[in-house]
Amino acid sequence: MIQAANITVYIEMIPDPRTCRLEHNFVDIVTIALLAKICGAEGWEDMEEFGQSRIGWLRSFLELPAGIPSSDTFRRVISHIDPTAFLEAFLEWLQAVKHVMPEVVNIDGKTLRSASKRGDRPLHIVSAWCDKNRMVLGHLRNESKSNEVKAIPELLKQLILPKGSIVTIDAAGTQKNIARQIHEMGAEYVLALKGNQPTLRDEVANYFDQAVEAGEEYAPLNTFQAEEKGHGRLELRRIHVTDDLDWLAQKEEWPGLRSIIKLESVRWSEGEKQQETKYYISSLPPDAEALADVIRGHWSIENRCHWVLDVVFAEDRSSVVEGHAPENLRALNILAAKMLKEEKSCRKGIRAKQFKAALDNDYLHRVLLAANF
Repeated sequence: MIQAANITVYIEMIPDPRTCRLEHNFVDIVTIALLAKICGAEGWEDMEEFGQSRIGWLRSFLELPAGIPSSDTFRRVISHIDPTAFLEAFLEWLQAVKHVMPEVVNIDGKTLRSASKRGDRPLHIVSAWCDKNRMVLGHLRNESKSNEVKAIPELLKQLILPKGSIVTIDAAGTQKNIARQIHEMGAEYVLALKGNQPTLRDEVANYFDQAVEAGEEYAPLNTFQAEEKGHGRLELRRIHVTDDLDWLAQKEEWPGLRSIIKLESVRWSEGEKQQETKYYISSLPPDAEALADVIRGHWSIENRCHWVLDVVFAEDRSSVVEGHAPENLRALNILAAKMLKEEKSCRKGIRAKQFKAALDNDYLHRVLLAANF
């Protein structure tokens, strides 16, 4: 019998949204949904089919008083669970078994192209991702990418961040009220500068142009350069950082502002050269190497979160829009991906591990043990 390392305790902490006669245990429904996701289930029917095919094994650690829930039951229950409570329960479990805390939190939005609530308007979800834990720490649905500036403050309210955590946000979140909110949480920030703050961006760009021209003897710049090769591509990144901000008229308007950053990148791929320059503001000290790591890490939400959800869990193909189903299915997908990642005996990707777990009950058991399930 599997010793369900107390994940059931955390699932039971989630408020059951049902008020009618209950044939199925809430913990059974959520547990089967998670196990089905580990094995590659995409929809409600897949969850029911998974349960029916493994009912004997499932009875070894679940009660299943009325057998396997129907696809409609999975849909109704998961669509109505409070998404904040749902995600928090899994995060608390992970923290209890792994004792890991976030250091860098990346906030970014993603459009679910198939999940349209009305006509051709796609659903947009803003997520907070911790690459160290490989987990979404919070997510919030909003109607469009243009509304991220309203969604990010609400998402930040959901997060409990240890003092000194670093929050990175693309240009949509570079707002004074958001910088103030992060600062008041006891966290640090690295915020991108683009067209949404044109005056500040131009002033920062002009400063670096003059500083580089003047030379290091006159300009207090901390500089770091890194080169990366792989898959036929060469990338050179150079970052300049300074805390020389006395000239900046807007300095006091950005709570905690301590440094400004210029990042230059040059890529050569298949004979083509691409150049890009980006600017940032930050509450961190002017350590170029450390900030280069933080900025580079921001895109882990694209490579390790959005990409996995699209390619492995087919999130962009999902047309599920009912209630809180998109957010809750996303939480299940991320948790399933993390659990598969923890299993080390199979040295293949997450998709291959999913397939193996679907075919081999012993391997699924091994995945659960590796994740302290």
